[in-house]
Amino acid sequence: MSDTKQFTMREFQMTGPAVLCAYDVMNDYLYRLGKCDNIRVRRETDNVYQSEIHIGRNVGIDARTVGERWFINFSMMERLNPDWSRLIMKNCGTPIVFPTCSLLTVTEEMRMYRDHAQVLHYSSGFWGDGMLPAPTNGAAVAGGAGGTIPGGTYVIVIEAVYTDANGKNPVRSEYTNSAGVPVVLGQELTVTWDPPAGGVTPSYYNIYEYDTVLGETRADADLIAVVLSTGPTAIIFDSFTDYGDWPGDTTGPAFAITDINGNPYDAGDDYTIDTTCGRLSLVEDGDILDGTLILVTYTYIANPFYTQSLGPGDRNPRCLYLVIIWLKEDDRSTPAGRGAELHFPHVHAESGFEWNFDQMDFESGFDQEYRILLDSGTGQYGTIYTFHRFLADWELKDIGAMSSCTSEDPCPIISS
Repeated sequence: MSDTKQFTMREFQMTGPAVLCAYDVMNDYLYRLGKCDNIRVRRETDNVYQSEIHIGRNVGIDARTVGERWFINFSMMERLNPDWSRLIMKNCGTPIVFPTCSLLTVTEEMRMYRDHAQVLHYSSGFWGDGMLPAPTNGAAVAGGAGGTIPGGTYVIVIEAVYTDANGKNPVRSEYTNSAGVPVVLGQELTVTWDPPAGGVTPSYYNIYEYDTVLGETRADADLIAVVLSTGPTAIIFDSFTDYGDWPGDTTGPAFAITDINGNPYDAGDDYTIDTTCGRLSLVEDGDILDGTLILVTYTYIANPFYTQSLGPGDRNPRCLYLVIIWLKEDDRSTPAGRGAELHFPHVHAESGFEWNFDQMDFESGFDQEYRILLDSGTGQYGTIYTFHRFLADWELKDIGAMSSCTSEDPCPIISS
């Protein structure tokens, strides 16, 4: 087991010398419990003593250990993603995501292995592996009187555009266009459209037109309006102003995986993606070799917010299979690459916590103490796999993350 696995710092978002994961035995993947600190394993013993009375004094003459107890302690730090905080916070229902925020695109580096799936860092806002949302129609109708639109047959093209909180990094959706609308000189043109599906509000819409009577195609389209996303409405044109050329077709891909040189891998043949949680897996006979550095580009919902109830419930798993991955030193040291995996298949995951809101550094966390139980199959508390190998293929930025508090980018604050 240990001589076939390899883990990078970026892959596990190392926040210290160890990471804590829950192992899904049925699907064979590790579920990272986020930023955990002070991860430690503790053993207590129950002892009995034999004593004798010597000249009025009780003197111990023998001792024997008659039992022992094992515990795993850690602190869950700051990130309140309900998908994992439900492990410690009793909630009475499934968390509901409200994705009414902008879409952002990110490229994430990771190393993949066939024996462990990976969950994307922004999985809580993961949009999916399909296309970006687009207006559902671009219906345009002609009517009214007056105006200076030249006669012709016009096709109206509409696309939704999403930006970050600062109005930058625009991401264009799929376009949608109307049928050709005949217009005679003196008519007005009214354009209406429906909002994108999925509940994510675009930052603005671009509206283009081209004239098929002149033999124009979409490549000849001109930008005639930019409409803020206050909601689709009827836009009446009595003249056209050219604000810019059509920038080119886009199918709005929301997900792509390539090697470091930009060569794409194929979904289904090389990898699979579970769009419900952003979990990525390699196909056994695919072209992505174990340990290959890949680039995953995907679109996610920026700063989504959640609702969930707090109260007694029975949805929390009582027992977990916890795994500690511990790495010590790096390829600048001799010997290099020492580490271990500690597997605890039967952990009683019931614990109270203290949530301290008065810590100025926001590092109070949820202090946890879980009882490690005997595994009924082996009669043991767990298994430890140790390894010692060179890590020369690790990138320096990944090694540096071992001693960093966190390698995550700060989450932007976006108003919904």
